[in-house]
Amino acid sequence: MNTGFSALAVAALAILTACDGMPGGAPPMPVIDLEQERESLLQQDLRFADVAYEEGVAEAYRRFMAEDAIQLPDGGLAIGGRDAIYADMLAITDGVEFSLTWEPLEVEVAASGDLGYTWGIYYYESLDEIGAPFVAEGKYVYLWRKNEGRWELILDITNQTEPDYEGLAEAESVTGGDTSVLLQASPNN
Repeated sequence: MNTGFSALAVAALAILTACDGMPGGAPPMPVIDLEQERESLLQQDLRFADVAYEEGVAEAYRRFMAEDAIQLPDGGLAIGGRDAIYADMLAITDGVEFSLTWEPLEVEVAASGDLGYTWGIYYYESLDEIGAPFVAEGKYVYLWRKNEGRWELILDITNQTEPDYEGLAEAESVTGGDTSVLLQASPNN
C-alpha cells in the first residue's frame, strides 16, 4: 500500500471538509441559535413598546426603524423611509393626549438569523372630538432585519379590529346603558 498516496488523500479530504467543499475556501456557515435569536427579537419589540410609551411614539419609530423602512398604516398610504415615517408620526401625535401600547404574541426568525417578524395586538386610548373616551384595538406585524448585530424595524403593518357594535348594543342593554363598557372585537376580525 502506498502510504504517501493515502496521506495525500487524507490531507485533501481534511482540506475539503474544512472548506465545506466550497470553491475559494469559504468557511462554513455559523450555527445560528434560533431560540436565542427569537428571544433577542422579542426583547427588541418590547423595548420598542417601552420607548413608545415612555418617550413618545415618534421617537420610538425614529430610534427603532431602519433608514429604508416602510410603514403601511391602517387605511392610509404607504410611507417610505425612517425620516418620512418620523415626520408623519410627529404630525399626527403632536399635541394629542393618547396612549398607545402593544403586546407581541408571536415571534419568528429565519434560519439565517438575520430576518424575523413579530406580531401582536395594539391598544389605543384617547378622547374623541367631543371629549368622550375612544378606545381602539388592532393587530400589527413588524418585519425586522438584523444590521450589525441589532434588530431594526423594516416594515410596520397595522390593521384596526372592527368593533362589535351589535355586542356593544347588547352589553349596553344589559348594563343599563353604561358607556364605560369597552368595545370588543368580533370573532371575525
